[in-house]
Amino acid sequence: MTQSVLSALTGALTAACIPVTTGEPLAHHTTFGIGGSAALCAMPSSLEQLTAALDAWRAFGDGCPLCVLGRGSNVLVSDDGFDGLCVLTGGAAGMTFGDDGTVTAECGVPLTTLAAACARDGTALSGLEFAYGIPGSVGGAVAMNAGAFGGEMAEVVASATCYDLTSGRIFTIKAPDLGFSYRRSFLSGRTDLVLLSAVMRLTPGSAQSIRTVMDRNMAARREKQPLRWPSAGSVFKRPDADGVYVGRMVEDCGLKGYTVGGAQVSEKHAGFIINRGGATCADVLAVIDRVKAAVRERYGYDLVCEIRRIP
Repeated sequence: MTQSVLSALTGALTAACIPVTTGEPLAHHTTFGIGGSAALCAMPSSLEQLTAALDAWRAFGDGCPLCVLGRGSNVLVSDDGFDGLCVLTGGAAGMTFGDDGTVTAECGVPLTTLAAACARDGTALSGLEFAYGIPGSVGGAVAMNAGAFGGEMAEVVASATCYDLTSGRIFTIKAPDLGFSYRRSFLSGRTDLVLLSAVMRLTPGSAQSIRTVMDRNMAARREKQPLRWPSAGSVFKRPDADGVYVGRMVEDCGLKGYTVGGAQVSEKHAGFIINRGGATCADVLAVIDRVKAAVRERYGYDLVCEIRRIP
């Protein structure tokens, strides 16, 4: 980013009362705890400020790369950082419960917060129990059709409202047009669209029953996943074949505990790569390459990495 663009963007964001920082360590904004700094980072405190930040980038960010980041739970940031504007969505965290069993959630709402809100007495709504404990936020969850324990976002999302970075237009996409499939949607990989909010259609239920399912799911996560270590969750997509599991293949390749620098294939669940302390992006990529090569050689599968790279 040139100094003139940096100054123009900083001025526009400051004029809109949006907090900005330079040289912000992105490792502080990802669950992996890895990566260099962003040249400029905007931290809007509301959905209105988020759209204003995107407007500012369109108006003043000539040639400046843009990164929109939620909770950073499925992200690996380069050791060199990001030479552009990073917009954090955590401040866009509003939720509205309708009388018809719908919930409208802004993109920065953590999934666990949303699921817990649906389990309250008086507003108990079933359908998001699977999401309790998923470390991401609504924006990323809808875009990648996040799922667990047999459930996924495709089952509950009724519509999504997006910002078009090309035109500045805000529009709504209905569920049939979101193109949901396994860990994908119409929004996956789209660099021209930013999800602002989503409407989820849920089913009235018993708060106690909903909490029981969520507690059971969380207990299963604690038992099976390496939650005490920083990670980006499950690293690879499951191959499209019945009974084939990435973690089992990696373990059978003898790679449980395989380590490069501070990055390690989890000894608890071989589908995870964890940051044992001081891991770099290069360390993680080296582990990923080793795992992919071993699985390809032994099983013939070309594993697809789920983690989003920045840049």
